[in-house]
Parts: sequence; C-alpha cells; structure tokens
Amino acid sequence: MSKQHFVFLDGLRGVAALSVAVLHAGEFFNISTQYSHAYLAADFFFLLSGFVVAYAYDDRIGQHIGVNQYRIFLWKRFVRLYPMIFFGTLMGFGVSIIGSLQPTHHLNVIATAALLPASLVLAPLGLLFSYDAFPLDNPMWSIFFELIANAVYGAAPKTSFALNWALLAGAALALFAVSYVFGGLQRVGFHNFGSFAAGFVRVAYPFAAGVFIFRLGLHNRSRIPLILAEILVCAALLAVLWMPLMADTWIYDGVVVVVIFPLLILSSIKVAVWAPAAGFWRFIGKLSYPFYIIHVPIIRIIHQINQHFLIFHIYNLTAATVSILLSVIISYIVLKVYDEPTRLWLTSLKHERIGNALSELGSAKAGVNQ
Repeated sequence: MSKQHFVFLDGLRGVAALSVAVLHAGEFFNISTQYSHAYLAADFFFLLSGFVVAYAYDDRIGQHIGVNQYRIFLWKRFVRLYPMIFFGTLMGFGVSIIGSLQPTHHLNVIATAALLPASLVLAPLGLLFSYDAFPLDNPMWSIFFELIANAVYGAAPKTSFALNWALLAGAALALFAVSYVFGGLQRVGFHNFGSFAAGFVRVAYPFAAGVFIFRLGLHNRSRIPLILAEILVCAALLAVLWMPLMADTWIYDGVVVVVIFPLLILSSIKVAVWAPAAGFWRFIGKLSYPFYIIHVPIIRIIHQINQHFLIFHIYNLTAATVSILLSVIISYIVLKVYDEPTRLWLTSLKHERIGNALSELGSAKAGVNQ
C-alpha cells in the first residue's frame, strides 16, 4: 500500500536548505550573518530524516531485522543518497583544482588529489590535513552522519516507550553538553577531530527524536485545515534560524534542537496543505537535496571568478545572489538529468539481480523435484 506523502515537510526541508546556502554565501562574500543560526538547519535535517525514515521503514523492519532485510534497507538509503554524494564530490574537486592554482587558496593540488578518493567514500581525510572533514564539499559532513544514523536505526531493535524516553533524555543532555563545550553547534561535526567526534552526539538526539515522533503515532490523527498554518510554521522556522532570542549561543542552539525543532515537526505533520501551494512545496522539497550538496562548490567558483578572473569586481551582495540563483538552476538540471535517472537505474539494477536470483532458485527447485 502506498503511504501518504508529507509534502509540507519536503517544503520545509527546502526552506532550511536555502537558509544554509544564504549563510554560506554570506560567509564567502563577507556579508554580515552575525545573527544567523542557519547552521542549525543540519539538525533540522537530522530530525526530519529520523521521522521520514521511520515512517517509510518502521513497519517493514519489524521488531527484529534479518541480514537480508538490513542489506536491502542499506541499499535503499545508498540509492537515495549516494548519486549526489558522487556528483557533489567531483564538482567540489573540480572547483578545488581551479582554486588551487591561486596562491591564496587553502587547498594545494596534492591535498586536493588525495582528498578525492577519500571523499568519494565519505572518509573525513581533511582532518589529517588540518582542514575541515570534507573540504571539497563541506555539507558532506552532515550526509556522513545521516548515513551513520540510518545504519544504526536499521540495526537497532525496537525498545519500549519508557526506554525510548530515557535514551532520548540522555541524548538531549549530551547535546547540551556538546553545545556548551563548543560554544554552540556551529562547528560541531566537521571542524577538527574533537568537533568531528562530537558530531555523533549532534546527530543522535534529533534523529532519534524524529523516529520517536513517528512512533508516537500523532501523524495518524486529523490535520488542521488552516491555510495560514503553513505560513506560520514556515515563518517560525525562518525566525528560529535567523532571529535568535537568546544571547548565549550554546543555550539557544540546545533549546532549538531539543525543544523547538520537534515542536515544528509536530506542527508540520498536523498542517493540511493548501492545494494550490502543494506543487511549490513538492518542488522545493525535491530540489533541496541536490541544492544542499552542490551550492557550496557553486558559491566557491563564483567567488573565485569574481576575485581572480574579472577585471571589475561585482558587488558582493550581487555575486552572492547570483551564486544562489545559479545553484537553484543547476540543482534542477542535475536532479532531472542525473540524480533521478541514476537512482532509477540503481533501483532497476537491484530488482534485476533479485529477479535473476529468484529464477535461479526456481530452476534449482525444479531440478530437485525432477
């Protein structure tokens, strides 16, 4: 049976991805983002992913999962995520090679060449070179932890609600501790060995909270038929990411991830989507993943062109806007020309192998019966 699709959740993923891109563009082009906590969009992605993955797979996995089931689950997650990992890594590699020809660029040719094979398998080799974990395309750090969370979810047995609450409370306390130690979550997950290790704590609470929200079963109840609810929830997400209300960053980040984001997810699954807006939410939701993966290489190449290849530099705000618009356009092209066809091919490849295995099994049985 086909499951209901949460179109508005897809849309919020797109809004969060755009917020991250605006933050990165501001950093590259020296546009002030001092009040931005858009880096928390990664935590929103983790929570959203926990809910969506549980919604898609919880009833299929059951209480205990066999080896074959687990392999199929991992393959499905691989098909969903890896094509853009491959594309984004190659794109980041090309931009880094161009940038390494400039004397002020932080990556040299040798380091860039060494990082390519490691990045293709999501190995955080950049840390050994004293860079970020994935300097060819920084957003890959969150995809790394996304895959780790998926793998743990698929292998972990379901537990009682009491134990779920206890584990969730422990993960929340650990998240606050990490936020306190690092002065907020902005660098947690990729900046150095310590922050990379803390990334396992950063992903644990939001992903587990997303799974638990699904297991509470609130999504099965009636929805709120209020058009303004979509606008209010979307505005609340943007306000949280761009207008922090606390001076202490570590407290703010912890409260947003532990309390506010789960409330936003709960609100989102209760919203009855206004029919004319459904197409828009669906579109930006589909675009969000390729956009998130490739926006940093595009921003970097526009920055390099503006700094080194133009006789007259354009204004930073204009360059930042151009880079984001190009990211949207190229993301759509990549989605339609590469990502969707590749995922379809990988899916059909798996189905073909399963079909061949069943045919061989049938032939073997026929031989035995004869």
